[in-house]
Parts: sequence; C-alpha cells; structure tokens
Amino acid sequence: MARIHWRSSPTYRGGFRPSRASAGRAWLGRLLLAGAVATLGEAAARFGWLTAPTGLPFPPEALAQQLFAVVPMDVFALAVRWLGSAAQWVAFVLMLVVWAAVAGGLAHAVAAVTNRSNVVWALLAGAGLGLLVQAALWLAAPVLAPGGWAAVSSAALWPGAALPAAGYGLAVLLSRRGESRRLRLKGASRAWQAR
Repeated sequence: MARIHWRSSPTYRGGFRPSRASAGRAWLGRLLLAGAVATLGEAAARFGWLTAPTGLPFPPEALAQQLFAVVPMDVFALAVRWLGSAAQWVAFVLMLVVWAAVAGGLAHAVAAVTNRSNVVWALLAGAGLGLLVQAALWLAAPVLAPGGWAAVSSAALWPGAALPAAGYGLAVLLSRRGESRRLRLKGASRAWQAR
C-alpha cells in the first residue's frame, strides 16, 4: 500500500484555496457591483440628479429600444401576454443587469491594465473610460436618443460627463481592489510553496 505524505500534498503546501465556484461567484459579484456603480454615475448624469440633464440616452434604455427593434413581433407579443403589465419592468431590469455586466466588464478590463500602477492612475484611467463611454453615447445620439442631437444638451460631454467619469473611476477602484487581493493571495501561496 502506498504511503501518502500529507506534507507534500498541494493542499497543505498551497494553503486553503476556495473552490472555483465560490471564486466565480465572488468575481461575478464584483463585476456587477462595479457595473452598478458606473451605471449610477450614468443615471445621475442622464436624469439630472446633481446637474442639469444631459439629454444623452441612458444605456439600459437604449439597449431596450434596440432590443425591441430586432425582436420579432410574435415573440414580443408572447412575452407581453405572459408577463402582463410587468413586461416593461422586466425588460428594463434585464437591460439594467446586462448594462451593469458590460460596464463592470469594462471596469475590470481597465483595472487589469492598471493593476501594477498606483490608485490615482487607476482612478484617472477609470474616469477616462467614463469619458470614452459618454463620447460614444454622444456620437450614437442620432440613433439612440429620441430627437437625436437636438435633444442632447450642449454640456453633454463636459461638465455632463463628470458624473459618469467619477462613477467609472470608482468602479475601476472596486474592480482593482478585488484583483490586487487575489494577486496578493497568489503571491503568498507561492511564497509558502517555496519553503
């Protein structure tokens, strides 16, 4: 019978490792949290919570409008019959989750790029991402916004983009915090294995 050396097992040498399922749930939670923070910044700019409304389309609204344009009418009618009066809210919440995942994915990508730099550079990179997203929405305003560029305020890019830029900056910091903690755990595990 073979003798098992418990000190040479990977579990003992590497320390405690969470299961892949719990690590995946934590990553998805950070992604959606970062996306929710970025989406709140965009909602603050779009609906004028702190400044005048910019007139730019709110991304989940624009996604819902584009979805309704490509979904066949039979499928749409079936969903409305099945969900009843809640169909509009279900579609809006679904688009909020989709946009939060997209915005969180963008924030995670910027966080991965700026992982080795200091926090200020990561915040500025996230703010730059927010400005890029707002510029893309401004360029797509003739297609996405009801009324096109006539409905978009002249201050849509600046200072209207300051709130989304701040939201994306915070989202990158939230994403970065999770990345740096994971890298620290990997480094500690490697140091423990080297003993």
